[in-house]
Amino acid sequence: MTRPAFAVGCAVAAVLLAAAACGTTKAAGPAAAGHPSAVARSASAPDAGTCPTRRAWATAITAAGHVAWQVSLPTAAQQQGVVLQPLVIGGVAVFAEENAVYGIRVSDGRQLWRRVFSKDIAAESGAVYGLWRSGSRVVVLTGQVSADARLTALTASTGVVGWTLPLPSELLGAQAQASGGTLAVLRPDGVLESVDLATGTVLWARHVGTSAGPAAVGSVIAAGGRALAVGYAGQGGGRALWTARGLPPATNLTAAGGLFLAWSNVQGGGAPTAVTALNPRTGRVEWRFNPGPAVTILGAGPAGLAFATYVPDRRLYLVNPATGRVRWSAATFAAAEGDNPGQVVEAAADVVLPEGNVAPSADVDRLVARDAADGRVLWSTPLPAGADGLNLAPLSLAGGQAIAITSVQGTGFPTSTRLTVRRLGTGRPLASVTLPDMVLAPLTVTGTSVLAQSDSPACATAASGAVAASGAVAASGAVAASGAARG
Repeated sequence: MTRPAFAVGCAVAAVLLAAAACGTTKAAGPAAAGHPSAVARSASAPDAGTCPTRRAWATAITAAGHVAWQVSLPTAAQQQGVVLQPLVIGGVAVFAEENAVYGIRVSDGRQLWRRVFSKDIAAESGAVYGLWRSGSRVVVLTGQVSADARLTALTASTGVVGWTLPLPSELLGAQAQASGGTLAVLRPDGVLESVDLATGTVLWARHVGTSAGPAAVGSVIAAGGRALAVGYAGQGGGRALWTARGLPPATNLTAAGGLFLAWSNVQGGGAPTAVTALNPRTGRVEWRFNPGPAVTILGAGPAGLAFATYVPDRRLYLVNPATGRVRWSAATFAAAEGDNPGQVVEAAADVVLPEGNVAPSADVDRLVARDAADGRVLWSTPLPAGADGLNLAPLSLAGGQAIAITSVQGTGFPTSTRLTVRRLGTGRPLASVTLPDMVLAPLTVTGTSVLAQSDSPACATAASGAVAASGAVAASGAVAASGAARG
């Protein structure tokens, strides 16, 4: 697995590309190009005529390694789609698969409702690209790369539609949820809109130009542009709070560690390589981090900001978000996927991520826990070749902190995933269980259990298959005639 620095991965909401255009691998990037909890499903599969039946599952696993429940989710045989991190709202787990969203009771796995967004399971107009919580509702983005993009609010306990908002076709980049219940959406004409998630009302719109999408810190929404960034009040009239100039060309923004991190989408040819930290309230430059090679933003947590470089030098850095100073660095191949926030875990005393050898030809080969104070290796454990489907989630247990780890076992079809629970401080294994297919989306923790969504990879052939618009659950699962979804 090679890691070209400063490349934006082919994540779902990514920017200007149709979902079917995403390739079979994901490149590292300074930040997620798509929805924070979304990743593209792999399309590397056998030739047409040899494709096995695709499957998808919603699963709850206890910290003791027991499958509490497992629910089958309908799929299209050859459809390449999107997997999203499940949400938990009021005791209901919300899963998305293909063209539908499901409400599953966390306590026993009972499917409470199902909402289908297109008659054809493989239709781009019904594909689910994003999930956000708004009080007792889940807000669903469908059809992002189609002419029928829209937001739909569903009551988490029943699946009943609260409101719908049609959006301009083929939205750009990511979306960003701000505190105060707003969602920032970048339209294809370069106009940034702030949507009230309680009512589906567009609060304001400002022309900001094209980028990888907006970012949000607290109630402030910011968007990059041509060597500048502008911060707006997320609520009210969208007043411009500040403008930061002198940033790198094709400025993109990531929210991490309570800061806006500005980086350039221009690669190579002597392009700027620094990451610039902006104060979210004033837009003031707090610091710049520039070790020389282009920087990838891996994640943030109580320990600090994790960065990596890959070309020409492979190195991992932990940076103090208050000062920009390097707390420590290590000569290692920090292999966490830039578009999957579930592959780096930070606690106050530990940083855990997949690593490989410094040699450029090396693949990911181990999971490593480092001391957050000095970078010292606390423990490491081997990973399967390629480390596909690697996801990490911290767990709070009676005996202390633990970490849940998923990784795909073996190659070819059918696939399976091993979920292991390890003591965070020592790496001691506590439990393990085998799950069907590949777990690509970040894990969701609820109490001392983990929610995982697993899928078979899609075959590289034309999509087919259909699902009745009424869904598997009566009344509450039907498509509303008011336009909650269109086929």
